[in-house]
Amino acid sequence: MINKIFNLKNLLLSHLLILCLTCCFATSAIAEANKNNVATTKLLLNWMQKNLNSHANFSSTDLEQFFASKFIIDTNGKIVKATPATYHEYLYKFKPNIASVHYDVQRFINANEDVIVPFIITIKNIDDKTNQILRVIAIFKFDENGRIIMWQEVFTKI
Repeated sequence: MINKIFNLKNLLLSHLLILCLTCCFATSAIAEANKNNVATTKLLLNWMQKNLNSHANFSSTDLEQFFASKFIIDTNGKIVKATPATYHEYLYKFKPNIASVHYDVQRFINANEDVIVPFIITIKNIDDKTNQILRVIAIFKFDENGRIIMWQEVFTKI
């Protein structure tokens, strides 16, 4: 009887050890995914700052490094389903009047697998008469491949 209890105890301890190791590896994988998601968000905002202006040229392939094949843009409740190609078209309609875009990021916040970014964006237009300054809170959601599947923003004009 004591041998059976001892064997059962050892079996339970080995299962507990396996469970603990599995949790540690899963937690490590999630932490790594979060770091990658933050890095992707930083790269995207830097890319936008560099390319959202009247003289920059880019293709939908450039956007594929950040976005999934289908994703959602939600701006103040206006939801648009997009692909890198349709988002490229949208940005090309938007950028001819832009002299520069600057993101003043306050911080990057990990929230599970999402990234929350409060920032102020300054959009300087070519005519220098319709410049915009916006206070923004953005939430980026990612797929399992580290590509953005949703970019949600709430902003107010300053």
